[in-house]
Amino acid sequence: MKKKLFSIILSLIMIMAGSISVFASSNVVTQQETSNISSTANDATITNEEIQRKAGDTSFIIKEVSRQDKDMFFVGYLKEWPDWAYTSSYTLNAGTTFSVSCNYNYAGIGTTVNFTKPNKGSRTIPADASKLSRLGAYEDVTFVKKEKRKYVGGVYLSSTYYVDTIVHNSYIIPVYK
Repeated sequence: MKKKLFSIILSLIMIMAGSISVFASSNVVTQQETSNISSTANDATITNEEIQRKAGDTSFIIKEVSRQDKDMFFVGYLKEWPDWAYTSSYTLNAGTTFSVSCNYNYAGIGTTVNFTKPNKGSRTIPADASKLSRLGAYEDVTFVKKEKRKYVGGVYLSSTYYVDTIVHNSYIIPVYK
């Protein structure tokens, strides 16, 4: 009787051990295992907050690669003043929205910087009448290069890179020739 009970328990242990090894060889990444995925770029451990789950067993990890702050980044000239002029001031009328954009290459990736500034009230911007000037659009910006890594079934598939542009402040000021 003891031998029979011992062989049944041993059989159950072997069955359990077999199913555990089969489960361990699976490529499925569970929520607990996601914190163990690390970036090969700098071997930093990725936290659960950085993982964005999608349908099925596809997951994405978004990681900041680099950043650069640019104060007074020149976006372009305002189209409302297309010519250089000797003037002592510029008047910005209420209800006008000024917009301009430019392309910028940060860390090998092209991005567009957009400047849009509604003018709620009329205002006058002084200028030096002894110099040629026109109005320009400037912004304090931060460029952030990010890597988006795609995993399917827990296996790394591909990476794409993109740039986020964060605008802190916008300015309209005279540019002198």
